[in-house]
Amino acid sequence: MINPVFIVGGGHAGVESAFALSRLGVRCVVVTMDIVATARMSCNPAIGGLAKSHLVHELDALGGLMPVAADASGIQFKTLNSSKGRAVRSLRVQTDKKKYPLFVKSFLKKCKNISFLEGEVVSFKEKGGRVVSVQLSSKKSFPCSSLIITSGTFLNGLIHIGDQSFKAGRIGESSARGLTETLKGFGFSTGRLKTGTPPRLL
Repeated sequence: MINPVFIVGGGHAGVESAFALSRLGVRCVVVTMDIVATARMSCNPAIGGLAKSHLVHELDALGGLMPVAADASGIQFKTLNSSKGRAVRSLRVQTDKKKYPLFVKSFLKKCKNISFLEGEVVSFKEKGGRVVSVQLSSKKSFPCSSLIITSGTFLNGLIHIGDQSFKAGRIGESSARGLTETLKGFGFSTGRLKTGTPPRLL
């Protein structure tokens, strides 16, 4: 039997990858640090919007899960810039922050070939230019046919609040440690992207 594909991370990209593999008849394992947080929405729970709605339309055309989940959990559907030209219009769906992940998890449970594993992938091994196994922080190893990394903001994540900085993925959740160093060992260069929440006055 062919080993399953392992997917690191249970966010939007991770569950989309799992759903695509399932539709192709490929077994996969989604490894997430917190199964409860699968498909969790951060901050502003919206799907689409300026500079993002075209990606959701592409997922829709390819039979992806995000637009289905957005339709099922949407509480406001709005076309932005409707008074302007078509080139700058976009659809934004404001979703129910709690209903969206519940829908996704319920949907994926009905899909064949998808299983979930709670843990943190910290390294992997390759043979002949192919990833053949992954290792968790618990020291357990699992054979795999390939590896998809969808770690989002968790990979060596930092949060800055004022003059304080601390390691985290989302606030209150652990950052993923170790995988970055493994990637560097295989010759990948890494950097950091910053997202910013504007200051708020009480």
